[in-house]
Amino acid sequence: AATPSQLKPATLHVLRLPAPPRDDMDWGEWWLLVDPEGEISAGDLLHFEDQLTGAGECEGLRWALPSEEKGKWRLVPGDVESPVFPATLGQLTGGQVNEDQGVSLRQLYEPALEQLMTLQGLSMADLCGGDTAEFWASPDTSLKYPGTQRDAALWPVDLKSCTRVSTHRFDAVELAPKPQDN
Repeated sequence: AATPSQLKPATLHVLRLPAPPRDDMDWGEWWLLVDPEGEISAGDLLHFEDQLTGAGECEGLRWALPSEEKGKWRLVPGDVESPVFPATLGQLTGGQVNEDQGVSLRQLYEPALEQLMTLQGLSMADLCGGDTAEFWASPDTSLKYPGTQRDAALWPVDLKSCTRVSTHRFDAVELAPKPQDN
């Protein structure tokens, strides 16, 4: 567990779906993950390796966002070819993303995204054209969180029926000291 002066990076869950999605389902559709045991946390990354078609390294990746009900998560795709972060990620992770307090998307997500690329025989440098510093200096946070879609309209996925390939948790990182007011 992370101490108050530390930050726990996002966990990467690698899974396989119990059955193929509907034939008529669009890749961009949101899913509703049923997680009664509380194995998933807000902001975690879920990678469904059976969703990779060759179109891009991130097409199996989904963000766990809060749902209308406890024990359920909205699974939202970011982008097919690169990670696109939800615009409201700071709120979704309990306010942990706060550049003024020394917490960045890079601290939260670099270990998980690097591991995801490694599982595919790549690296973040490969994905970013060699320059990860440029990617992390200005990550794409254009994924909007359209809260108008009701959970009942989402495709339900029961976590218990998924095949868990692997779970990757990462060591907590030290936070920069908070600036003192003068």
